[in-house]
Amino acid sequence: MPPRSLYLHIPFCRRKCFYCDFAITTGGKSLMAEYVEVLAAEIKQTTDKLTDRSTLHTIFLGGALPPSYRGQRWIGF
Repeated sequence: MPPRSLYLHIPFCRRKCFYCDFAITTGGKSLMAEYVEVLAAEIKQTTDKLTDRSTLHTIFLGGALPPSYRGQRWIGF
């Protein structure tokens, strides 16, 4: 089986890049905490359904996360 990877898109961008096909929001600071909670819940729900518990080779983070939301707020994630 080829190595598995995961891409997590963080949609809090200052502006939309010309090459990006992902959904973004240009603001919405009030949504950040809720987004992280929902993302963590979705990851848990998905892993609970997996029958093959193989290890992820790589986790990619894309998009943007404002500097005010870095560090401590991601520890629980």
